[in-house]
Amino acid sequence: MSRRALLLVVGALSLLSRSGIAQARPTTGADSSTRSLRALQQQLEAIRRERLELESQAEKQVAVGIAERTTTLQMSSEAGSLQRLERLLDSAETRLRVQRDRIRLLNDAARLSEAAMLVVLLRGDSLPAGDVSVQVTVDGAAERTIRIDAAQSRSVRAGAAVELFRRATVPDAHAVTVALTTRSGAITERTTLRTAARQVVYVEFAWREGRLIPTSWSSAGTTPF
Repeated sequence: MSRRALLLVVGALSLLSRSGIAQARPTTGADSSTRSLRALQQQLEAIRRERLELESQAEKQVAVGIAERTTTLQMSSEAGSLQRLERLLDSAETRLRVQRDRIRLLNDAARLSEAAMLVVLLRGDSLPAGDVSVQVTVDGAAERTIRIDAAQSRSVRAGAAVELFRRATVPDAHAVTVALTTRSGAITERTTLRTAARQVVYVEFAWREGRLIPTSWSSAGTTPF
């Protein structure tokens, strides 16, 4: 091959090479754009999925909040109803208590209007000096034990009376026993008396010469003094 022919071949190859490079460059740019577009679409799709998930979570939270609020309102409504019911029950119980008290007072008044008052006294101008113990028994039941000290004994010897017992009783026969204990011994005396409605019946035990002497009398009304 001549030198001229060789140069022509080299020139042709150079043209073909430049033409191939020129044609390859647009192809490479198109592929890059396609890949960028696909990446952008994938990002947009991922963002769209995240938005949908966030919207779903927000809707769930709103639904839970509404349910909790509804439950709270229902519970507060029920609590209010229970409080109102409790107030009604308290008011009814108070009214019932008042009614019971009124009925009891009326019963007591009716019973007292037909009852008798029994009063037991002790006197003794010769009561022994020193401490004295006195026990009162009415209808077999020990009602009261009284201790009379030295000062009270002096008052009794001077003429004062000691009230041993006072109570409203059923109009009927009643047995009253007084046991007096001193340093020298014990003395017991028993008497039976009948009470009447709306009357005060007194029984007085007087200490005389080492004995208890009972005396009784009555007066109208239920307020002895």
